[in-house]
Amino acid sequence: MALIMKGKPVADAIYEELQPMTSLNLTLGIIKYKGSDAGGYLSGLSKAAQRLNVQLRVNEVEQFQELTQSVVAMGNDPQVHGILLLKPFPKEWNFRQASDLIPPEKDVDALHPVNFGKLAQGRGKLVPATPQAVLSILDFYNVLPLEGANALVIGRSEAVGLPAFLQLMQRNATVTVAHSRTKDLPSLSRQADLVVVAVGKPNFLTKDHVKEGAVVIDVGTNVLEDGKVVGDVDRENVEPLVRAITPVPGGVGSVTTACLFKNLFLCYQEQTR
Repeated sequence: MALIMKGKPVADAIYEELQPMTSLNLTLGIIKYKGSDAGGYLSGLSKAAQRLNVQLRVNEVEQFQELTQSVVAMGNDPQVHGILLLKPFPKEWNFRQASDLIPPEKDVDALHPVNFGKLAQGRGKLVPATPQAVLSILDFYNVLPLEGANALVIGRSEAVGLPAFLQLMQRNATVTVAHSRTKDLPSLSRQADLVVVAVGKPNFLTKDHVKEGAVVIDVGTNVLEDGKVVGDVDRENVEPLVRAITPVPGGVGSVTTACLFKNLFLCYQEQTR
C-alpha cells in the first residue's frame, strides 16, 4: 500500500521553525490582478499570515503600468519585507519585466535573475516555494534516498520545473526534464525512481507512466467542471503501483504556502544583516 505523503505535517514542522517570526511584525506585499481567480490561494496565505503574525498588504491592479508602479513602490517601502506577484495576470502582460523590478532581497518567489542565478550555482538561499515544498516533503517522509536516484521532472517552468531540476541535481540525483516536446514520455517515466509532475493537466500521469515502487510528487491543482479539485496524476490508478504519492488536495499546496513564509523570513534576514 502506498504511503500518502500529506502536506500538513510537513507544513506544521516548517511553521514551528518559523516561530521567531511572530515577534517581528513583518509585512508581505501582494499584488494581484483585480478580479483574478486567486481567492483560494489568498485565503491560505491569510491563514498562514495570522499564524505567524505577518501583515498582508494586498494591492489590486487593472493595468500593467499599475503593476510595475506597485512593485517599485513596495520595493522602496522599508515597511514591506517581501513582495509576491499573485498570478494569474493577463497573458499579454510582461510578467517577467514586472518581476525583475522586485529587489532580490524582497523576492519571496525567488524568480529574480539574481536569485535564480545563485540557485543554479548551488549557493542560493532563496528557492521558489513550490520546488522547495517538493524537497521538504521528500526529506520529511524520507521514502527515497535522492543520491543516485533516477528522477524525472515533467514540466520546465521557471517557477517549478527548472528549480526542481536544479535542487534534485544538487542532491546528487540523476535528473531528466520532460516537456511538451518530449518523445515517448511513458517509456522515459517508467525508468524513474522519482517522478515530479507539474503540467497543469488533470490526470495527465497514468499508470502507464510509472514503474512499480516509484515515488510520485503531484504538483498540479486543477479544477474540473463539477468543481472537484484534482492533480496532474490519475491517482486512483497510479496509487496502487507506487511506494509513495502526494494527494491533491492536501499535498504540495499547503507546504508551498509554508515555504513562501520561510522565504519571507530569509528576505527579512537579508535586509537586516
